[in-house]
Amino acid sequence: MTQRIGTEIASRTHATQLNNFLTIRGDFDMPVEHRWSPRKPISLEVSLFYPPLGSIKGKTRNISLEGMYVETEGAEIPQQARLEVAFITRQGDREKIHRLPAYVVHSRDKGVGLMLQHVGYNEFDALRYMLNVA
Repeated sequence: MTQRIGTEIASRTHATQLNNFLTIRGDFDMPVEHRWSPRKPISLEVSLFYPPLGSIKGKTRNISLEGMYVETEGAEIPQQARLEVAFITRQGDREKIHRLPAYVVHSRDKGVGLMLQHVGYNEFDALRYMLNVA
């Protein structure tokens, strides 16, 4: 048992060192993304609030507990830009607006990959609900 755990730790450490080495050398065209939860294909209308451009309407292509890809209908938002994502959830006859701070991880294919930041309990619960019913 102890040997197996030691082997797993060594294997993870080696993989991390290899990732760091390849990233430093520039052998990858895109940054390595580490996801703890899977992304699911969910189409949801959202609004992105990016001060230099104002409000941008978008539609999600996929969502996870940590991020989402949003099609931005041609609006270009630079990588590492900080913005706010707003979306509405409906439960019965009640609507609730959720606002999440996020930043742009990548920008391509007429959209942006966002990493969510400081997600509160209500927003986390809304994301989890959407992912469970998808």
